[in-house]
Amino acid sequence: MEDWKDGREVCRQIMKGTPTNRYFLTIITLGLLLFSFCLRAEAFIQREYTLKEVLSASTNIVFGRLTSVDKKRMRAIVEVQENLKGTSDFKRIKMNIAVGQTQGKLTSPRMMMERLENGLPILVFYQKEGNNIAALGYVSKTWFQLFAADQPNRDRVWWRHTHIEVYMHRTFNGTTERLYEIVKDALIGKMWPGASPDAVKVLVLTGNGAKPVLSDESTGTASATAEFLALKKFNEVNWNSVAYQETRDRRLPGLEDADILWIGQREIGDNGYHLSKDTEDRIKRFVKKGGVVILSSQDSDPEKPCGDGWSPEPILGVDGQRKSDFQIVNPSAESLFHKPNFIKSGQIVMDDTWTNWSTKYTVLATTNSGKDIALAMLKWRRGLYLITALQNATEQDVKANAPLMENLIYFAVNHLKLRTKEPPVNVLALTGNVSKFEFYALARFDKVGEHEIRYIQTKDRRLPKLDGADILWIGQGEISEEKYLLDKSVERKIRDFVKKGGVTVVVGQDSDHKRPCETGWITRRLVGVERNSRRDFRPTQKAGDLFRRPNTIKSGQLHIDDTWTDWDKRFDILATTNSGKDIVVATLKEGKGMYIVTGIQNETEEDVKANAPLMENLIHFAVNHLSRYRDVVSRLPNRKLMGKGERVSKPSPGRFLAFPSANKFSNREP
Repeated sequence: MEDWKDGREVCRQIMKGTPTNRYFLTIITLGLLLFSFCLRAEAFIQREYTLKEVLSASTNIVFGRLTSVDKKRMRAIVEVQENLKGTSDFKRIKMNIAVGQTQGKLTSPRMMMERLENGLPILVFYQKEGNNIAALGYVSKTWFQLFAADQPNRDRVWWRHTHIEVYMHRTFNGTTERLYEIVKDALIGKMWPGASPDAVKVLVLTGNGAKPVLSDESTGTASATAEFLALKKFNEVNWNSVAYQETRDRRLPGLEDADILWIGQREIGDNGYHLSKDTEDRIKRFVKKGGVVILSSQDSDPEKPCGDGWSPEPILGVDGQRKSDFQIVNPSAESLFHKPNFIKSGQIVMDDTWTNWSTKYTVLATTNSGKDIALAMLKWRRGLYLITALQNATEQDVKANAPLMENLIYFAVNHLKLRTKEPPVNVLALTGNVSKFEFYALARFDKVGEHEIRYIQTKDRRLPKLDGADILWIGQGEISEEKYLLDKSVERKIRDFVKKGGVTVVVGQDSDHKRPCETGWITRRLVGVERNSRRDFRPTQKAGDLFRRPNTIKSGQLHIDDTWTDWDKRFDILATTNSGKDIVVATLKEGKGMYIVTGIQNETEEDVKANAPLMENLIHFAVNHLSRYRDVVSRLPNRKLMGKGERVSKPSPGRFLAFPSANKFSNREP
């Protein structure tokens, strides 16, 4: 019978290895982390590690699927399907979860088992030295630790769980499918691994002038610089995905594929000027073709001022003193100091600055009584330079400057996107609390004319990301399901969204004869009513192409249930049912925007399959309204930076509709 031991006993077994094996745990990053567990019961990895470090520290990386998940005995088996790094001797990884630690609400075997289901994809990163195995697993957006002692009969090897890693989400916190793609890209040396095709790509030159944070000299391992770790958190700007690639190579490999070049702490000048003539010319060509260069800092000495060959216009880098005060001298600077973070004089850290600048520069903020530049901009050909005097030498410096760093990325991304002829349209889909299928159908409709359609799914009825959206899709049961679910503040938020130019599409409410659905989210009278399921409808003359483009939809093809009646005369009725008494589709123009109210039901997979053609037509209808009635480039006023939530432009393939059930990732995580 399996010998059930706690985590400390597992560590003692591992530490009984040879001196070489014990030393192994101190010379490899992942092993070092797991070794610390043997010394401290809590053992959480608190330092922020890059994925690159995890890959480098692993002798083997395998992808597989969970099978034989035994909730009662707290065990599970990973069927290894693919070797991503190294060739594993294990066809199956047998995990004993029951021996793991319990630490309050942070980790316990029960919490770990809640994340395990048969068929879920999983990645296991491990080191093997002799018979000792130290591992990190990733499943259901959760990192966790495992230990094992190898033996010839590998069917007898149990990998013992210790705890959930509560801080490793900083390394990655997306789906296993996404991590799988990123790992594959990274292992073949692809730059910006896992970046979506439409992502804004930032090349970050860093690591020469600023030391990596929390490096471990005894092991030779080092993390990224504090500057890079801060930057990579700014991974979304107004629904635009932003991907970062660090390099220490001043020849700037991959620059031609980047959109933004971030030149980090002391990379241009530090006890001398460091850029070659070839690199200077490449930077200027990059900007000439439309790239954005952000120069965060330089280091000058009185005898060695920083060179300016990277710019087409003269500017002089000078030695300075540490300071934090600045004065905004140009109204154009307000967006840089106010969006998305409001930054005041005294809140940032500066040091060596710039002076004797060409009149071609637009000076946005100065310091040293107006003699030196704190922030300046140079528009050149199709591109842009943003030049700062920030000091990002230490973690404390970077912490102070991170809000302005985020503003600089925000400004640069918006500059790039404003050049796009037909900018993307953002759809916030409130769905998933009732219907598990609606979003996967919706997110397939990713193109209308020249507009890319991008989706974010949220289950939060407070709609925290609404300010960044052009279209709000309120899905099945999200307004009302057995009871009314929107509070007054959300109702007001939706009304304001439409008045400012947004389009709100409503499907699938639930009423009963004693409780009609409330309608505080709309500005005119409308009554939600309980009805029996039906499929017939009659379009009106006002329907236009709604039921013809891009899909032809006929009566009998839709799934309709509880719908709307007793409407205000200001509604335009596009289709009715129940002998004209009830709405199937209606619109209401309010302010600069519009409501689209429907009576379709998207509760089951069959419902969504039947209604998907009309859902696509509704997205086309909404986007065409936006194009006709307002400038899509400017879109809503006061659009804010999106949160760090789950941006989705296309869902990963699943079993729904056109997604093949045999796909590797068909069994999606919860």
